[in-house]
Order: sequence, then C-alpha cells, then structure tokens
Amino acid sequence: MIMKLRNIYKTIIILISVFIITSCENGFDTINTDPNNVVDVEPEYLLPGSIKVMADYMNSNYEMLSSADNWVQHVALYNDWMPMQRFELDKFRLGVFNNMYSGPLMDLKDMMKKAAAEGDDGLYGVGLTLYAFGYQMVTDIFGDIPYSEALMLTDGVNKPKYDTQESIYNALLDTLTKANELLKVSDDLIIANGYDPMYDGKVDNWRKFANSLKIRMLMRMSAKADVGNLLTEMVSNPEEYPIFENTEESAFYKYSGSGSGNDYPLASVFENISPTSGVRVSKTLVDYMVSTDDPRLPKIAEENKDGEYVGLSHSWVYSVNEEPFEYSQINNGLGPRDKRVELFEYSELMFLLAEANLKGYIGGNAEDYYTAGIRGSCGKFGVDQASVNAFLAGGGAYDGTLSQTYHQKWVALFMQGYEAWAEYRRTQTPSLSLPINAVYDVVPYRFYYPDEEDDLNKANKDEAAARLSNGDKLDSKIWWME
Repeated sequence: MIMKLRNIYKTIIILISVFIITSCENGFDTINTDPNNVVDVEPEYLLPGSIKVMADYMNSNYEMLSSADNWVQHVALYNDWMPMQRFELDKFRLGVFNNMYSGPLMDLKDMMKKAAAEGDDGLYGVGLTLYAFGYQMVTDIFGDIPYSEALMLTDGVNKPKYDTQESIYNALLDTLTKANELLKVSDDLIIANGYDPMYDGKVDNWRKFANSLKIRMLMRMSAKADVGNLLTEMVSNPEEYPIFENTEESAFYKYSGSGSGNDYPLASVFENISPTSGVRVSKTLVDYMVSTDDPRLPKIAEENKDGEYVGLSHSWVYSVNEEPFEYSQINNGLGPRDKRVELFEYSELMFLLAEANLKGYIGGNAEDYYTAGIRGSCGKFGVDQASVNAFLAGGGAYDGTLSQTYHQKWVALFMQGYEAWAEYRRTQTPSLSLPINAVYDVVPYRFYYPDEEDDLNKANKDEAAARLSNGDKLDSKIWWME
C-alpha cells in the first residue's frame, strides 16, 4: 500500500513539473522579450555605421599608419614602433579582415537585401557602391579572399571558399555597373537626417562615387586586362558615367569629434605629449617635396627645432648625439578629433586619368588632368591659390612623364596609407630604399591572412595561400601585380 501511494505521489509530481515547465516555455518569449531592445532596423539605419567603420579601418594606427603609410615612406618610425618598419607584422594585431566582414560588409549586405525587398533602388545602389568599395579594399590588402560564398552563415555556409582576386575584380566591376544603373533612375534618397553622412542623400554624388571607383579599379587591373575601351566609353560619356568633378564630391567621412566613439581614430596619436609619438615625416617624402618647393609641405610637416623641414630616414639608427625630436613631426593640424577623412578623393581620380591619357587608354589632355589633381590636392590641404599657381609654374610644372604623375599622386595620398601602398605596389613609384634590418628584400606586397582563419576556415585559406607565389607571406604578389 505504501509503495502504491509513493508511485501515485511520483506521478502527481511529474505531472505538475511537466505542467510548470510547459507553462514557462509557452510564456518564455513574451516574458523575456526586452521591449527596448531593437531586434530589427530599417535599412537606412545600417548606412552611417558602415561608412564610419570603413573610415576607422582606413585610419587605423597599426595597420594604416604604422604599416602601410610607413612602408610607402610617407612616415618613418623609431623606438618601440620600429618592428613594423622592418616589416615585422604581428598577425594577432591585424583586425581589418575579420572586422570588415563582420561589420560593414555584413551590414551592407543586410541593408541591400532590405532595400531590394522594399523596392528602394536608390539605397540599393548606394549599398552596392560601398559593398564594392569595401571588398576592393580587402582584396587589395590580402589578395584572394572569400567573396561569392562570404556572409552566408544563415544559409549554412560557414567555411566560404576563397575566390581569386581576378574573379572578385570582375564581379565588383559588374556591381558598380549595376549601381550606376540603379542610381541613374533614382531620386535623392528619402532618408532620415544624418543617416547619409557622406552625401546627405544626394544620389548624383553617389553615382559619381560608383563610376570614379570603377575607373580606379580598371586602372589597377590595367596590366592584366585590356581596359582602354571601357575607360574611353566612360570618360567620353559623362551623362551616362558621371565622375567626381571637384574635391567636395570626394567620398569622405566627417567625424563629429564629440566622443562616444566618433572621434578621428588617430587624434589620440596627435594629442600625445610628443605629437605623433614614435612617428615622424619620412626623409623620402620631405626631400622630394623640398626639391620641388611643394607648398603642401608646411601643411604636412612641422619645422624641427632649427626651423627646418628634416625627414626621418628609414635607415636611422639611434645615437646618443641624435634625437628623433630633431626631425619633422606630422603637422598637428592634421589630427583634430572632428577631422574629415577621404575614402576616395578627387585628386587621385585626376592623376589616374592623367596616367590613362599618357598610356593611350583615353583621349583628352593629360596636363589638364594633372593640373586638376594638383589643385585638388593642394586645396584639400588648405594651400592658397597663389602658392598653387607658383608651384604649377615652378617645381610642379608639368613635364609630361608618368614618373611625375605617379610621384604627385604619392604625395597627394599622404595619410591614406592603404591606397598609397596599393598604388606603390602597382607603379613601383617612388623608388624606395629598404629600411635598415628589413626582414624582406622588397616592400611588402600584402598582409598575412589572420590566424583565426586557421581555426575557422583552414582548408580554404591554405588553398588560397598555395596559389600565392611564396605562400602566405608578405612578399607574395597579388593578382594585379603579376
């Protein structure tokens, strides 16, 4: 009898427990849903963060300034900063690969999906333009990367293949063609105030960005493909393919300087007790600018204690009688917290078109493009028109050579390390001496793939590395270099 009662009690307890658990589960979603926590957003709200994060990584301390901009000898390093100058790059400090995928590229894909579903062709075209810009940036840094199967985790793809850089470039050119077509038939974006920090909803400017970016990509791949017909078609038909016409139309992001993560990322470097801390303007850059009496030099560099512009050599060795403070610092005016930074600027486009003309890809007048490039760059740095005119009549007078065009583009891209590095790798201009104790016998051609890929996607990463000339090394050429 006692055993029978115990069994009855057990049955009752089990039934009560099941009832309680079921009741809790049935109400779990309702009880635990935070009414103040956003679980979905309108597509336009994904745009400003995507632009900002791209700007952040284009202005990073370790990867952009200390590595890329240093490697092209815009700046030089000393003390604890010098390993990067010797091409000793720490994989664990490289965040651009993972963070571009998990941040802006993922957000832009989501934004485009939502915009397409809502029939918002304008916002979709904006997304395509930035998507192409972001992927070009990543593939130019690493070479072959995940593309066609990337960002497909919700579709069950957690180990995306690495596409060849050639196939990625061709796909991105198609993407920009589609962006131009969509933006052409779109009115200005209907977007909340402040949610297009680049062009404030002006579709025509976004269209110019898309086409200007396409020209950059065509020029970058010009050693590997016949690009003349495409370039001629674009440049000779500005109604169909509008491009940047002035510096104000450059693709940019303006930091608010209000804190809360919206300060210029390098502002703290400039605000150290010693402005730009372990960084000085490079001797290579200063010497070239002095030789041409370039009026941008005072805007780029500070005078040293003797009232002179003296760059720090990449072969500098510390001695007790010599201090790095004797060398020109970066002009402190380039580091405000509310800085406007260019993602792709008008002057670069003009120098590319000058090159295209000199190589016979397009018509027009190379000197006109060159002059526009000089004026655009000088204007960005705040040089007065009288000084610009004197420069164009003196040390910067056009001489009709590719070398001069390449050199002036290199100057114009100061503090735009990724782009300056890409153009150096493509043109091999200027001629750079290796830094002292360099661990490679060339200026690096790429970054390493991140260590995390060995844990997350090793087989595909290894396959991509095997396609490189020297494996996953800094001296393995990427596609458009070969």
